[in-house]
Amino acid sequence: MPGDEQEKVSIYEAPYRSICRELFGIKDSYDALKQQGNIKFMSTSFIRGITINNAVIIVDECQNLNFHELDSIITRVGRNSKIMFCGDYTQTDLTRENDKRGIFNFMKIIKSLEEFSTVEFGIDDIVRSDFLKSYIIAKYKLGLDGT
Repeated sequence: MPGDEQEKVSIYEAPYRSICRELFGIKDSYDALKQQGNIKFMSTSFIRGITINNAVIIVDECQNLNFHELDSIITRVGRNSKIMFCGDYTQTDLTRENDKRGIFNFMKIIKSLEEFSTVEFGIDDIVRSDFLKSYIIAKYKLGLDGT
């Protein structure tokens, strides 16, 4: 994609603008938080060589990252930082089997770490809509859950 780093990542920030608008009820809340330095959006393409200190790091949609990308992200965590990985491995956009297995291998490692806790949500945790819950249940019953 042409453009500078900000232009390249701005399209991926749209969901977070929407989430902040919904959470805070203010149209430009995401941009205000960015300007205040409370939020920084980063692409995995631009994290080489950095250390992230004094931060809460949220890695969203991690089901679309391969093992190498997940490994690159976790090795950026510095002092006084916490990291959360969020995603649903049944909803990956990855097509190569080796890439799809990356999240499972990564989860094996972090589950073995004393410093990490994992939380896995189930059908009863779906809050988006009753329709979605019905769809997911039907998908699992038909064995089409992608795992």
